[in-house]
Amino acid sequence: MATITRIPSEILEEIFYQSLPTLFKGPNGLPRIHADGEEDPATLEQELTESFTSDDEVDSTRMTLKCICRSWRNLVLDSPKLWSRLEVNAVEFQKDPQRLMTLLDRSKNHDLEIKLISVRSKQDNFMSANIQLNRPARGLQQFSEVPDCSPQAVINILRDQFHRLRVFGIDCNAHGSVDHLAHFFPQNIRSSFPRLEHFFAISNCHPLRAGSIGYIEAPQLKSCFIPQGLDVLWKAFSPSTQKNLTRISLVVHNEQLGQGEKFLSLCEHLQTLSLTVSRSFGRALGNFPYSFSVSSEFPRLQSLSLKLDSAEQYRSISQYFKFPELRFLTARGNGFTSVACIENLLERNPRLRELRLDKFSFEEYPNHLLSPLTELRSLVVSRSLPRKNFLRSNFLPQPHTNQFSLPNLEISLLRSLQLVSQFQKPCFK
Repeated sequence: MATITRIPSEILEEIFYQSLPTLFKGPNGLPRIHADGEEDPATLEQELTESFTSDDEVDSTRMTLKCICRSWRNLVLDSPKLWSRLEVNAVEFQKDPQRLMTLLDRSKNHDLEIKLISVRSKQDNFMSANIQLNRPARGLQQFSEVPDCSPQAVINILRDQFHRLRVFGIDCNAHGSVDHLAHFFPQNIRSSFPRLEHFFAISNCHPLRAGSIGYIEAPQLKSCFIPQGLDVLWKAFSPSTQKNLTRISLVVHNEQLGQGEKFLSLCEHLQTLSLTVSRSFGRALGNFPYSFSVSSEFPRLQSLSLKLDSAEQYRSISQYFKFPELRFLTARGNGFTSVACIENLLERNPRLRELRLDKFSFEEYPNHLLSPLTELRSLVVSRSLPRKNFLRSNFLPQPHTNQFSLPNLEISLLRSLQLVSQFQKPCFK
């Protein structure tokens, strides 16, 4: 008898579950909130977008396990845990909603991980492209048109499973799919997610109007990724939903900065925050608070990534936001933002261990800018051109003391179009 046939079914089931691909890239199969210190921050946005491609890896893995032998097939079909992770292509399942219900029934009452993708199948995309070119798709039946299926049936089925969702990702990049959020979270109806811990959404479509969706109640929510254009989502979070959040990636427009501040002030357990403030071109300007003005303290925050719209916002956030336990900071400018604007932010957080500066101007660099960071171990400067005074003040011994201003620095990387270098203190004698 083969050794593998003597493995208890409970252990074999766990092996199968661990072999299933995760729905997202990143630690524990969840999207990262912001890039690591040595990475280009733009890679994170690309990584999340790629996570929402329709590759059917999870279903393909289950199918492979089912085809090995009869006992494995029975084990896969009878294991609710192996059917608790699903990639749902809304267009595909709209054609056969009963199939989606069958898959969900197999998971029984197990917590669900679902990634909803609102894109056409590869076959439909191929057929649609050929139809637009007025030529038949080779090897496929010729259709006069490709049906544009509304995923309302899929939405209704998934709404009935909200009570079981633990991980939920929504792709709103398909044409019109962002409007389906209003059907997922109907206005004047509280959508309850008693088990939801992680929520992610992506969208490059037009934004929804304010108040177009109802309240979202998810008291166990720990992490969320909400991009530009989907601000209605975080505005719909109930206070109990915000209370236990530990990881957030948030994009707010300038005119929404005040609302964004109030939202974050209720997230008292935050440990990781990625905050982007962007301009809203084409919208009427008014008397909006373009600087931070609400005092907030985040006693547990250790990792912070900022991409703010102006130097004044960097100055004001250091004045009103307190991060007593901050250890990892990424600050991104626009190419013209002076690095001097983060001076107060660094002074208030001297225990930083990792600092990433991206797209800042070093024309007006204060020589003492990094001197408070005596515990700094990693420094990365990317898409910027540091001046000589920056290099002298941080990588050479100080003339009067013969000591380095950053005594614990272990890694320092300078990356730009003109300069790609790695400095280590032993190189300077």
